[in-house]
Amino acid sequence: MANAIPSGQVTAFINIIKAYNPTDINYVNWLSTNLVYFSDIPTALFYSIPDDITWNIPLLTQLMACFSANDSDLQAAGIYVSKNTSYTNPVLLINSNDEGGGISITSSQTSLGILGNCTITGNLTISSSVTLGYLYVGSTVKMNILNSSASNANIGQLWIRYLQGLGGYVSGAIVGSSISNAIVDTGAYYGGILNDSPLNTCSASVTGLTCSAYPANFPVITHNTIPLYWTGTTGTYIKLVIQYKKSSSSIWLTADDTVGNYVSPTCFMFTTLDHDTYYDFQVIAICTNGGYGTPAQVLAVTTNSILPTPIG
Repeated sequence: MANAIPSGQVTAFINIIKAYNPTDINYVNWLSTNLVYFSDIPTALFYSIPDDITWNIPLLTQLMACFSANDSDLQAAGIYVSKNTSYTNPVLLINSNDEGGGISITSSQTSLGILGNCTITGNLTISSSVTLGYLYVGSTVKMNILNSSASNANIGQLWIRYLQGLGGYVSGAIVGSSISNAIVDTGAYYGGILNDSPLNTCSASVTGLTCSAYPANFPVITHNTIPLYWTGTTGTYIKLVIQYKKSSSSIWLTADDTVGNYVSPTCFMFTTLDHDTYYDFQVIAICTNGGYGTPAQVLAVTTNSILPTPIG
């Protein structure tokens, strides 16, 4: 079991969060109960306001400075802060470089988050029969090649972020098994699968696309919002392109963070639509060789006609 965090360090972490976002009482309460061990830190950073924290290098630096006196405990939990070395089975890298030594994942693990001012010039290599469940590449991170070419090596989900005008960068991937799912925010860069022929047919697509059959805790249709939700995907792809248009138009527009945002990896929430208007939506998978799959579409979905009552 990972070592417990000294109570004073937990208090310092929570006080920074309170000062940064004093209205997020739920997050503060969660931290008070669940930030106990050094292995809890990655979950703490992603629990409530990841889009605020993960791109904000000064805030990340300030938060992680709370634990600087226990750097050996951080490393024992797979957390590396402001390091310049190669890494084996890290869980979280913050403001760290690799000096060309790369990252090795030699045993299956749930996730790896790379945040802050990180430059990884070596490869991230997955060993044979090893799965990295989730790879989060922050918007200020630059990475070289993701190498899962070993037998039965797999990256379950890759998410490359674009936040606050900054985009993460991944040169590309070499696969023997797969990258099962990739989300590349508009404005981020992913070079795709480098050992896949451009002549191969793209058969990837999303399944169960809908604007209504979403989980109960997801947002609902309002006068200017519509959630676009899908239940799964088929095939291997590097990016999903979400498009929309008014039903009366023939021109498809590509969605980005000016019209909405991802609520989850399988739900994009449009937030700037016109009220009492019919819209069409489609999601297109871009395959590992750059080809486009067959669009999945939802047509003629209308926003509410009733505008919210002004306050005051």
